[in-house]
Amino acid sequence: MQQGWAETQLYLAHGLHVIQIGNRKPDGALDLMAACDYAHSVLQVPRERIVVLAGSTATTVALEAALRRPDGMGILALTGVMSAPAETAESIHPVTPRFRLLAFHGEKDRSISPEAARAILEQLVGASALRPPHGLWHVFPAENHSLNQFDSSVATIHATILRELGLIQEPER
Repeated sequence: MQQGWAETQLYLAHGLHVIQIGNRKPDGALDLMAACDYAHSVLQVPRERIVVLAGSTATTVALEAALRRPDGMGILALTGVMSAPAETAESIHPVTPRFRLLAFHGEKDRSISPEAARAILEQLVGASALRPPHGLWHVFPAENHSLNQFDSSVATIHATILRELGLIQEPER
């Protein structure tokens, strides 16, 4: 899933600041940590309201940033987890994250199975980080790696983030 114009407009319409980082260079995690620090110190965004949304190969960069600075963001939303950061996986033991982890994956992902993606996350942050009230693990049936087969998948991801921020209410069942 790519974060494009429509997604940016959705968040702006809810009064949120949006910083998009599109690099995958070796020091991408440092750039992401700097962006979170900028949002907090310059834009005065409380850490618990800083959301990092990353998809596919960018999830590795986002995970590295979150593991290096578990207090740097409030929500880490990952779509289509690819791999653990190599340096982080070797040098950092599992952490108890201060951020809420929202992880979304496609059942028919051909890049990495949902089971393998979940195992990576559990190794890095522990299984409890993927269960309420700490976080969420959601597999979309019949969905691919990009989570773009169905509009409802994208809508669910964004609605979940907005609910976590208290900007929309939980639907009645």
